Amino acid sequence: MPISARRVFHVNVNCSDLERSVEYYRDRAGLSPAARTRPTAPQPGDAFGLESAQWDAFMMTGWQGGTGPVVDLLEWKVPAFTGRPHASAVAAGFSRLLVTSPDVQASTVLADPDGTLVQLDPGEGAGVAGVVIGCTDLGRTLPFYTDVVGFEPEEADPRRLAVAGAARGTAARLRDRAGGFAVELVEWRSPEPVSPPYPVANHLGMYRMALMTDDIDADYDALRVRGVTCVSAPAELDMGPGLPRLRALLFLDPDGTALELIETPSQI
Repeated sequence: MPISARRVFHVNVNCSDLERSVEYYRDRAGLSPAARTRPTAPQPGDAFGLESAQWDAFMMTGWQGGTGPVVDLLEWKVPAFTGRPHASAVAAGFSRLLVTSPDVQASTVLADPDGTLVQLDPGEGAGVAGVVIGCTDLGRTLPFYTDVVGFEPEEADPRRLAVAGAARGTAARLRDRAGGFAVELVEWRSPEPVSPPYPVANHLGMYRMALMTDDIDADYDALRVRGVTCVSAPAELDMGPGLPRLRALLFLDPDGTALELIETPSQI
């Protein structure tokens, strides 16, 4: 049985300048800044695999508001951000953020101010639609996302990809059980993908994808029974003034791409 988490809550995008990135995702992608998470002091960073953690972030919402998937646009304060996003879409781990936009007629791939790749696809409203995740072995990774995470295939069988006549691979498209978020898994065969996924939570670019659960302890036990690597046990996080404390944990897919479980706060 897969874990109980049914929907993707957010995709984390680490940035070097929060104000600049908020402006970009608002003006170019059509998303709106909503809740701001801004702890006032460093706290234990176990949930992120860090010694300590402090950040400033906005949840960028689409046409569904907070009921749909959002972008957790985050600037690290402690520790400072590190690294650079992969310039190539042919990469292991999160390689493209998928956003629908009423302002484009055809799919367009842009780079945000730090270089994170954002694919704008035609849609009736602006919203966070999904992610593309590169993997080294689709035959190994696809069952992880279906049997462990609980995503549902949109297509019966993986399909072959040929992008711009050069990049080639095999892909499968999945959706979370709530139906509002797509994951495109791609095993690139030519050229050789850039790897591995980003190794630390404060690396610039997309680092983690968070799913909401009503029982993080049961899901943690289920992950361990399946032999899934968990960065920590469920840990409590201070999200900043006026916001409920959350319990969260990171776990890794077969290539080391980071997924997150966040327990639904009892206050909402």
